[in-house]
Amino acid sequence: MDLISFFGVMEIVTGVGKTVMTSIVVNHISSIFSSKNVGIAYLYCDYQDQTDQTPENLTASLVKQLSRMQRVMPPRLEEFYHKFSKAGKHPDLKELTALLLQLSGSFSKTYIVVDALDECESTVHRKQFLSVLQAMEDAHIKLFITSRSHPPDIRRAFNGKSHLNIVATEQDIREYLASRLDDDHELADLIGPDLRDDILSNITSNVCGLFLLARLHIESIRDSTTIKEIRRALKAMPTKLTDTYDKAIERIQQQPRPHVTLAMRVLSWIACARRPLLVEELRHGLAVEFGKPFLDRENLCDARSMVMVCGGLVTIDSESNTIRLAHFTVQEYFRTLPSGLFAIAEVEVSKACLTYLLFDAFKTGTCNDDESLNARVQAYPFLRYAAQNWGDHLRGSPEHELKGTAIMFLQDKFKSSCATQVEYRPRCGYPGSSQAYHKGLTALHTAANWGLAWLVQCLLLESGVEVNALDYDGRTPLHKTCREGHEAVVRILLENGADMSLQDHYGRTALRYAVDGGKVTIVRLLLKNGADINLLVDYHGGTALHWAARIGNEIITETLLDGGARMAARCYDGQTPLQYAIQGGYEAIVRLLLERGANITEESRSMQTALHRAAQSGEELEVVRLVNEGADISSLAEGGTTALHLAALGGHEKIVKFLLEKGAETSAVSEDKRTALIRGVEGGHEAVVRLLLEYGADPEVRDCYGRTAVHWAAISGDEAVMVLLLDHGASTTAEDTHGRTALQRVAESKQEGMMGLLMSRTVS
Repeated sequence: MDLISFFGVMEIVTGVGKTVMTSIVVNHISSIFSSKNVGIAYLYCDYQDQTDQTPENLTASLVKQLSRMQRVMPPRLEEFYHKFSKAGKHPDLKELTALLLQLSGSFSKTYIVVDALDECESTVHRKQFLSVLQAMEDAHIKLFITSRSHPPDIRRAFNGKSHLNIVATEQDIREYLASRLDDDHELADLIGPDLRDDILSNITSNVCGLFLLARLHIESIRDSTTIKEIRRALKAMPTKLTDTYDKAIERIQQQPRPHVTLAMRVLSWIACARRPLLVEELRHGLAVEFGKPFLDRENLCDARSMVMVCGGLVTIDSESNTIRLAHFTVQEYFRTLPSGLFAIAEVEVSKACLTYLLFDAFKTGTCNDDESLNARVQAYPFLRYAAQNWGDHLRGSPEHELKGTAIMFLQDKFKSSCATQVEYRPRCGYPGSSQAYHKGLTALHTAANWGLAWLVQCLLLESGVEVNALDYDGRTPLHKTCREGHEAVVRILLENGADMSLQDHYGRTALRYAVDGGKVTIVRLLLKNGADINLLVDYHGGTALHWAARIGNEIITETLLDGGARMAARCYDGQTPLQYAIQGGYEAIVRLLLERGANITEESRSMQTALHRAAQSGEELEVVRLVNEGADISSLAEGGTTALHLAALGGHEKIVKFLLEKGAETSAVSEDKRTALIRGVEGGHEAVVRLLLEYGADPEVRDCYGRTAVHWAAISGDEAVMVLLLDHGASTTAEDTHGRTALQRVAESKQEGMMGLLMSRTVS
């Protein structure tokens, strides 16, 4: 198959080996285009890594890969970085998608490979990421996606696109089995050529093209110690995955008791882990002895033993050094088993996490520098997992079993602060990141943050516990739990006197945290309990409605409007919720605000109206809607700029065309005397420049420094734009206020191509 000509969706039967195939595709494309201007990025989705597998993280990974392939950092990427690092916030999905599409445009072709898209959580994450993939497809980016064949949302998203169903051939399976048999010298000595052929034929004909099934069957054969046992295993061989997993569990149960115990612990730990576990993390986790304040290293089990006792259901990924279930379907199979197995596992993991965090080694509290923290995490491999996940596991465990241990941990300020420091430590720490953790947390803050309602109740019953205690950033326990959306804890805190009007050091209230987290249930609960809906909720002077519109949450926006939120409220920079919604491109919210009577003529402090914001942000639908609603296309923002100026500078061709069709003046000049044409040339937007010239824009108009559009083309170094201007009669000899022509400017900057172009036109 020609992998370059086929780019679409591969629907692959479970267990055929789609991840291996994806790796081959990535290597193949990389080797072919290694020396060419071709962008290549890839993602491997993983059913065990749903926490990190958000659409924002997936898109950011693609952005990172494509940016690393650039010879020099694109100006847009640098602007993007400074914009968000300065503001101290993360870009949203729309902003990341726009950047991804811009980066892809700098390559002659871009290939994006996504493995196991079906393993991305489908309720929210996959739906949002599918919209990103569709935007890539619309931008003519080549997509190669693998998935199991049944997810209907993936089928709908790529309906009518190239599809290829993949099933392993019998020859593929036979060769795989032969290599596995040859690798096992003891088994090879036991079986003769005839039995070897029987094994190959029997398994090949029974696995329906599934490598996974073949692997499990060969594992059952390898457990046999006599030829008779092998023949018996071949006769009893199941042909369905679930039956094969049943057999694997049976084989596990037939091992010596210590092996059975280890296998069931390994399987249950991996199955209920919140993310893929490193081998060393699992070894340490299993070695924990409840109640002991240290780790007995003689209790550590061998990594090979952990795999060997699990009957082929577990594997170690040599690249990432994680220990995992052999396949996604093993996890699905475990969900069909009695729930008691995993309920017990949750309790065991909770105990292990809390016991580990209570080790005497952490009684000194936090580390004072990066080096000390790195050494601590390296010496105690399970520490990071325990610190980042203990609350999640505890929330799913019976409270009576762990109540005492949990309270002991939370009330130990040194050990709990050690856990907090590790919890907030990034995987790839930047210099000084060891000190970037939430300081001053009380036991109530921590319990509320994790949503441990019964623990919050216990702590509040104790005398001296302050329900409105502040951490070092001025956050209360209510702030913490509203952000995470723990309704039961919010109710308990409110019943015990939590103050909803308190603001942290950044001006944020509990309502702002609930909006920020997208927790509509909490927003409604706070409003029902009397939260001030129009209170300023951050140091920008915004209300909850501003923030809901800014992050694009339609349901919360509607909830706030229904509750009486003021649409005319302004931030300190004068912006309204409508302007924020337009800037973010949230069409549904813009429509909702307009339907509720939002004023489209309101100006921000920089005199920008909603139309200016829409034109500047490239929101074509919003520009059309606002103009149809009566917005004035000639209104001036700060500096005398019109919507046409802003659209031209941003390179938004369709908006420029629409405004021109509606009568926007190409001759309008800003306070610095620049026209929309000069703005388009300044931004290097060839299509916009062509359009403005076709509508009669004058290339000879001079700005306040006497520069014409030709001067600006010389400054930007865009030869294509320069040719357009010259073809429309622009003069090459015009002088600015310093007496310099475009040719002189080009000569100063040593742009040889542009120089030749101007000289040839000047001579002619």
